[in-house]
Formats: sequence, structure tokens, C-alpha cells
Amino acid sequence: MLAIAYVLFDSLSVAGYFFDAAYYRPAMLLCFLGAGVVGVYILSAVGEERDTQWFGNPLLLSLWPLVIAGLYLLQPSWKQVSVLATLEQGLRWGSYAGFLIVGFTVLKIGRTWASGILLCVLGATGVLLMIGGLGGWLGWFADPRLVMVSGDTRLSAIGARVAGTLEYPNMYGAVLAAFLAWYWQGLLGTGERGRVVLLFWVQAVPAGALLLLTESRAAWLIAAVVWTAGYFVVERDRKAEWLMYPLAAFSGSAVLYGWLLSQRSLEQTLLDLALPLFIAIGGAFGVGYCIRQCLQRTRPKLRAPLAWLCSGLLLLGSTALLPAIAAGRLAPGAYATAGARWQFYSDAWQLVQQAPWLGSGGDAWRNQMGRLQSAPYIGNEVHSGYLNLLLELGWTGLLLLIILVVHLLVVIYRSNRLGVLPALVLFLHAAVDFDMAYGFYWLLLSSFALVAMARPTGNRAEKAAVVSQVRDKRKSDRWRLGKTADAFQGGKQGEGRGRSAPTMHARRVLQLLSAALAVSVLVAAGLAGLRADTALSARQAALSASEDARLSLLRAGVMAHPYDTRMRLELAARAPLPERAPLLAAGLRYDPQSVPLLWALGAAHAERGDVQQAAAYLRRALQGDRYDKAKQSAAVQWLAGLAAMHREAGRMGEALAAAAAGAEVYARYDMLARRVELGGAAGEGRRFVMLPQATAAAQYCRELLRSHGYG
Repeated sequence: MLAIAYVLFDSLSVAGYFFDAAYYRPAMLLCFLGAGVVGVYILSAVGEERDTQWFGNPLLLSLWPLVIAGLYLLQPSWKQVSVLATLEQGLRWGSYAGFLIVGFTVLKIGRTWASGILLCVLGATGVLLMIGGLGGWLGWFADPRLVMVSGDTRLSAIGARVAGTLEYPNMYGAVLAAFLAWYWQGLLGTGERGRVVLLFWVQAVPAGALLLLTESRAAWLIAAVVWTAGYFVVERDRKAEWLMYPLAAFSGSAVLYGWLLSQRSLEQTLLDLALPLFIAIGGAFGVGYCIRQCLQRTRPKLRAPLAWLCSGLLLLGSTALLPAIAAGRLAPGAYATAGARWQFYSDAWQLVQQAPWLGSGGDAWRNQMGRLQSAPYIGNEVHSGYLNLLLELGWTGLLLLIILVVHLLVVIYRSNRLGVLPALVLFLHAAVDFDMAYGFYWLLLSSFALVAMARPTGNRAEKAAVVSQVRDKRKSDRWRLGKTADAFQGGKQGEGRGRSAPTMHARRVLQLLSAALAVSVLVAAGLAGLRADTALSARQAALSASEDARLSLLRAGVMAHPYDTRMRLELAARAPLPERAPLLAAGLRYDPQSVPLLWALGAAHAERGDVQQAAAYLRRALQGDRYDKAKQSAAVQWLAGLAAMHREAGRMGEALAAAAAGAEVYARYDMLARRVELGGAAGEGRRFVMLPQATAAAQYCRELLRSHGYG
């Protein structure tokens, strides 16, 4: 349980584990803990003659991320991919499986106390998320990443969007919407004490206000959809409360949102926030209390019409409380960024067709989008978690992900119907944004699942209580008898009725084999993380060392970790000129589509005066990043410089070859720039235009060619 709390809280301090380096050590911890848990199972099961339940439902959920992790870890053995990025993804998915294994095991050992602690940990996570957002908005924390400021009305109607500790408004909005769905369940008071219900009210109001401040339209829409879906999921006698309680909380959120909007440019203390927060929460709770009293005193036949009437009035009242500027993100001209995503998806589909079944490895989009993009947009992420996995692991990986999603929703629904709503929010939003790139996304999703399964409701709660009593009685009987064999025989008669001895033995062998494979994948993922973390430490140690020691430390680091392209590039920048090209070329084995690596190779050959190799690698680099105007211009200038150098040395053949290559690169650059200008996109995204330095260099190349009868 300490490990679960640690990774959830720690992720909020490092951008939700979006960056791989920040997640190395927590991911290794989860992988090795998961392997240890399964290893203990194997040791305890070997030699015993009883049927085991290692991959029984719901622990079977961990199988799917394990298989995905295994595919990532094996992918470099059959395909040329970015080895480091692919192993990092294997580490991530192994850690998600480890989190599930550890969480389910803890709940199985101590359902009562573990579920209470997990509930507190999840609640504290939500509070910390809101503190980060409020602190950034009100100036408590001097960190510009907590709030995204933009004067572009296509990105923000009010000029700023709260991003919180996740540093991305859309992801922050999705997480807040998921917590809201969880808080709404708590507002009904299902199986909770009065004080706990009050805490849900206290958290639901600021969460709704911050969700409005994210200006995430997808999160708003999905929250509304999930609230509507909840009406069809909740028990019949609670439908009226479900309609009105979330809207009552939203009325308080509207009041708090209006106050926060007016305080954007002012620094406010916690005491300044206390009064409006108290008014918003108190008002929302008061409305909810009045609704509850009215429902209790209303005839059952009139409750449904009254609920619909009150819901409509609450929705109209809450909308009226919102400032007019809040509707700016819904204005007709504010959807340009949403439309641009279709370009991402269209370009990504081309890459899918190149490797449809097993994908193109980790960071497939980031490494190849410069080669495929149809316009000079900025987009290092494909803005769809499902499409990203399709790019990296093909249809095989996407099928596994869909099975995981469906299986998780079914398992949660069987325990707690309303518990499925937070997971549904996260799954839906991930279809239109890169939420799945955050380690925090999967850790939070798993936590919601664990809490829902640990705290069943309705008939499921009664069934869980009976099962727990039966399990405790069996343990007591077995302890009293002190005979494992006798207990096993009794278990076979009661639990394994209809199963023959060979069938039981085959099932046990299959479970042991699956557990052994699980340990193998988890250990392999953990070791991949250990190597990546060691490489990172070696690079950081080299960069912090003195200039004399830095070169030798970087050499040792590259020898030990040849797949680390960043360290290889830093070594090449300091290595003697004759060593650079072979050093960089060796890196293509581990990162064959790295534009920085290809560009550095072209530059190294240009410095050595090798026209053919320089032109070849520069062309490959430009194909991988066509809309980088700085690189396009620099390539023309380098080739023109090579032509001038060889001309002065009397090597006219080399000079003419360099001039021809420079003219060719410029011609492609010019054609691309004209096409972008005609399309009206020259001033958008990466602002791809023709640079005057490239024109001057190309003019020199053309004049040199003309003077010798070419062109």
C-alpha cells in the first residue's frame, strides 16, 4: 500500500510521469514488487496439491498489460525500431501490470483495512491535484507550467487555462472529470457515513470549478455524457438523487468559478479563498440537503417528475451563474484546433499502413511524423492513445488494449455499477488526446478500479460480505484441522465438483506456467528500466564532470549503453572529427529513424569535406523533418560551403557535386514552401517559409553550375 501511495503522490510532482526519465525508478519498483508477489505465489504453490487461483478474475486484468509489455520488449529483436523508446514503453506497461498485481494482492489480504486506506489515498490524490491547480491560478506557486497562458482565442477564451501539476490543461481536465464522476457517486451516500459524504461535497465543488478553468471541451462533454449514462446505471430508487445532487454541486462550482475568474491577475492567499469556497460549498450542500428533504417527503409516484423539474431548474440556474466569457470556448470560431487533429489522424493512418500488424515501435509518431505530416503543424503526440498504440504495436497491440478496456469495465461493473463511470471518463477522453502517455493516467485508472472492486454496492456488497465470511470460515477450519491434504480434498468436493484429477492438474500447470511467464516479463521490464536509469545517471554524471573527464565518461557511457542516442550525440559533439562519423553511424543500429542522429551525421561528413555522404545523410534528415525551415536552410548553406571549399582547393568535381546537391535541396525546399503558402498555412504551426540565407546559398550553387555549363 505504501508503494501505491508513493507512486500516486510522486507522479504529481513530476508532470504525471509524462517524461520517461522521471518514471524509471517508480516503474522499476512496481515491476520488481509485482514479480516478487507472483514469485511468492509460485514458491507457495510448488509441491502443494490444491487448485490455485493465480489468474482468477479480477487478477486476470494484469495479463493484458503484461502481454503488451512483452511485445514491446521483444520488438527490437525482429524489427528496426528506436530501441530505447521501445524498451521504455515495455517498462511502462510492465509497471502498470505490477501496480494491478500489488493492488489486488493487498486487497485480497486485508479487504477491510486496505480498502479504507486506498480510499484515503485516492481522495488525497484528488486534493493534491486541486491544490496544484488552485495554487497556480491564484499565484501561490511561482511555476508558470501550472497555468497555460495564451493570447490566441483558438486556444483559450479567457487568455489562460489551468493545467495543474500535470502541466497540460486537457489532461488535467480529463482527470478532474474522472474525479467528479467519483465524487458524484459519493454524493449519493451509498454505503458511506455522513462525514464521508460531506467530504465528497467539499471536493466536488472546487473540482467542478477547476474543470471549467481548464477550458477542455472534450472533458466538459464527456463529463456531461457520463452524468447522463449514470442515470441509466444507478439503482432505480436513487435516480432522482443522481439527477439533482451533481447539478447542485455544479451550482456551487459555477459560483466559485466566477470568483476565480475575477482573481486571475491578483495574488490571493488561502484565507482569501476560504470565504468564497465556504459560500460555494455551503450553498451547494444546502441545495442538496433541501433536495433530499423534499424527496423524502414526496410520494414515490411524484419523485421522478419532481426530480426532472428540479434538475432543469438547477441546470438553468447554474448556467445563469456562469460568466458570459465561459461560453467563448464553445463559439463557432473556436474549433480550429479540434479540426487540426484530423490532419494528425490522416497522417498517422499512412504510418499504420506501413506496419499494420506489429507496429513501428516506441515513439513511432514522434520519430516519423516529420516525414509524413501533410502540413507544418506542431504535434509531437498523435492526440489519441488508441491510435498511438496502433502505430507502435499495430492491430495486435490495439486488440489487446481493447480487451483490457472491456475487461476492466466489466469487472468494475460487476462490483460497483457507478464505479465504472470514472474509468469510462478516462477511456473516452484518451480517444481524442494523449492521456495514455502519462504514467499517472494508468495508475489513477487502476486505483479507481481497485476502489470500486474493494467497495461493492447493493446486492454485490451483500454477496461480497457472504463470500468473505465463507472464506474466513474455511481458513479457520483448515487452521483447526492442520491438514492441508484433508482441506484440499474437502475443497475438491465443494469447489471443484465436476473436475477430474487430470483436468485439475493441467489447470494447475497452466497457472504455474503463466505465473512464471509473468515473472519473466516483469523482471525483464524492470531490468530494461535499470539499464535506462543507469544510462541516464551516466550521462548526468558526465555532463556535471570537468571538461577533461567528461569525454572519457561519455565514452564509457556509450560503450555500456549504446542505444542512448542523446548520450551518443553529446559524445560526438566533443569527439575528434575523424571519430564522429563512425560513432554516429553506429547509433543508427539502435535508432534508425532519429532525425538528430542523421543530421549530426550529415554535419560530420560536411566538416570532413565528404560531399556524397554529407548530401545523403542531410537528405535523409530532411525527409524525416520536412517542415523544419532552419534545417532546410542550413543544409543548402552547408552544401554551398562545401562547393566553395572544394572549388578553392581545385577539386572541381567535388565542388560541382556539392553545388548540384545544394541546388537540389533548395529546389525541394522552394517547392514545399510555395505549396504551403498557396495552402494558406505559411503563418501557422511551424511558420514554414523560405529563409533568405537559403536563397543566397542556392544562388551561389546555381552560378557555379552555370559557369561550367550545367543548369
